Amino acid sequence: MTKRLEEEMAALKRTLEEAARALDEATTEDDRTRLEAILKVETLARRTLEAGERLKREHPESDLRLFHTELKTATKEVARKLDNIVESTNAEMNRVSARLKALNNQKKLANYLS
Repeated sequence: MTKRLEEEMAALKRTLEEAARALDEATTEDDRTRLEAILKVETLARRTLEAGERLKREHPESDLRLFHTELKTATKEVARKLDNIVESTNAEMNRVSARLKALNNQKKLANYLS
């Protein structure tokens, strides 16, 4: 294992941690901040995938496995935060959908009564 591999893996872990922090920003109420955070996460995800593919090509699998545990932890944190955002967004969509249905029913009732 080389010093270069250690540095690349540390950089990959920092990228995952940065993605986790950006996901925290994506839960804000401010739509602009949320959109910027989501775009940042997308960029970081692309960078992470590209780095992972490059590492697989350039280093033996046995060397890469030495870093599996700590990268898995960081990856699970990002996945957990993404799941929370999806769950929250789905709940919000369901609330809005129910409200729109109620408004539509009120409109139909008003039209029927007039």
